[in-house]
Amino acid sequence: MNILSYNPGHDGAIVYLKDAHLVVSIEAEKNSNYRYSPISSPDMFIVLGELDEIPDVICTGGWWPCDHYEYLYGLNVHVGYRGVTKNDVIVEKRRLLGKPIHYFSSSHERAHLLCAFGMSNLPKGTPCYALVWEGAIGAFYEIDSRLNITLLADVLNQVGNRYALLYGLVDPNFPKD
Repeated sequence: MNILSYNPGHDGAIVYLKDAHLVVSIEAEKNSNYRYSPISSPDMFIVLGELDEIPDVICTGGWWPCDHYEYLYGLNVHVGYRGVTKNDVIVEKRRLLGKPIHYFSSSHERAHLLCAFGMSNLPKGTPCYALVWEGAIGAFYEIDSRLNITLLADVLNQVGNRYALLYGLVDPNFPKD
């Protein structure tokens, strides 16, 4: 299965997996050195140049609606920032270059949890607890053996933004806006 996954805006990135092997990965922040950089058109064309065929699935993560096209044009492009239920995903068929493809979008919150689980040494099916501590989310979760996620408690709201404020006080180059 070939998967093209992207995040166009904040901390933009594009990844292409072919038969479970990483073919190309571009992170805009690493290319431009600007924090929170979006993907650029040249980044997208670099990735498209690496594709031998149309991907089976296109994926995108969730984010705040005001940062993307659906806010401006009413498009159903991706799900939101928060959400861990099965209702917080988009799974549908779309078209790319005239061919049908699968489209998937999941929340930013779920992405943190499942990426952490996937990169851990826990075997698939192992229930666990997890803490997300970033940006607007400071929350504690339970992940069951079927990867169902339950929000147990919001521990601290806006945790990343609170710590960024402290960092910004001592860094004269930190943007004050």
